[in-house]
Amino acid sequence: MTTSNLNSTTWTMRREEEVMGTVVVLDLYADASVTCDELTPSLHAAIRELHEADRLFSTYDPTSALSRVRAGTLDPADAPRVIRDVL
Repeated sequence: MTTSNLNSTTWTMRREEEVMGTVVVLDLYADASVTCDELTPSLHAAIRELHEADRLFSTYDPTSALSRVRAGTLDPADAPRVIRDVL
């Protein structure tokens, strides 16, 4: 773990995650009193959200909701709400 000062917060942890055909770098900053163990659930939640967005919105995966809407095999009205909200 590397730390450095950023105003009143400390750089606490970094995770590189392969998703959406690229690498996303997640840097977590927290008050110095917050432990890595306390941040881990938030990190995992963010990673889950990235993979869920990739699963739904991928234009490379023919089984994604967005790809199926584009192909005409899924009616936009039947797509997940997040897809409808974007459309």
